[in-house]
Amino acid sequence: MQVQSLAQALSARTGQFVPKSNAQHFFSKIKGWEANIDGIQLILISTKKHVEDARKFWLNSDHFWADAVIPKSLGLNKQGCPYTTAHLARELDVYLESGVSLIGYVDDNVVCSCLNAVWKRDDSYEVLEGDMLTWHNTAAELAAQSELLATRHVLWRDLQYQHIYNNAQKYMKMYNKELVFYCGMGYTTAEYRHGGLMIKIIERFFTEWKLYDKCIYLTISTMPFSKKYVKKNLVKNIANVKSRAKGVEHIVDIVDYSEENLVLDGVRVFDAFSHLGPSMVFHAVIPKSRPILSRL
Repeated sequence: MQVQSLAQALSARTGQFVPKSNAQHFFSKIKGWEANIDGIQLILISTKKHVEDARKFWLNSDHFWADAVIPKSLGLNKQGCPYTTAHLARELDVYLESGVSLIGYVDDNVVCSCLNAVWKRDDSYEVLEGDMLTWHNTAAELAAQSELLATRHVLWRDLQYQHIYNNAQKYMKMYNKELVFYCGMGYTTAEYRHGGLMIKIIERFFTEWKLYDKCIYLTISTMPFSKKYVKKNLVKNIANVKSRAKGVEHIVDIVDYSEENLVLDGVRVFDAFSHLGPSMVFHAVIPKSRPILSRL
């Protein structure tokens, strides 16, 4: 698909965001799961209290949104914008209703959370062609054309998520899989960041829930250290697991921050992170099997 036709397709999909889905029943090892890691009690977000606690934790503007590269660049931590507020509520709902997100407590205080999403295969979904950079910069063009300046960052974020979902549907159809597990966002308060806590959490649920054997696993790393971890540790560990799939396919798409063209308020928003180089990496880890379609 050419850039212009992608622009037309994305323009038509603007504002649709991605669907919510709960597939907890798909994982036999997940019901009632909890774990204690480094003194932190990890629990599935499944009750009203967990949801409320997690939402309050994630809506703290001094937490994830002020630290993570993409949310910080988009200004998602800024207060007082109704469009940002509405978008963050919608974004969090995808994770908090998934049945596979986690919250971590110490003495009833929330100190960390890992947000995951699941999507089922939708055979009626029309997959669009376009790599991550082309998709992002097409979204940037559409944002620049928007007459409502206050929503341009939300438009780009919306289409960023739609790129993830588009690839989820693409790979499920290509490899004849029924489910995608998307490891989305993780955040730990400063006093508990020692010892690679979030890495330990992800490794624990990935292994104990047998994600390597059940579904396609997607994640995006946005910093050099996280890119190296996913490639050298997680993928290697998955490949060594004795699963029915006998190994995995690892598909990546890499973007250098300097190539991102989004402009907000006259500033190229990702230029502040251009020194990080090609560190925005889309990872797809797929139980090895023969693709049923060479291309969609």
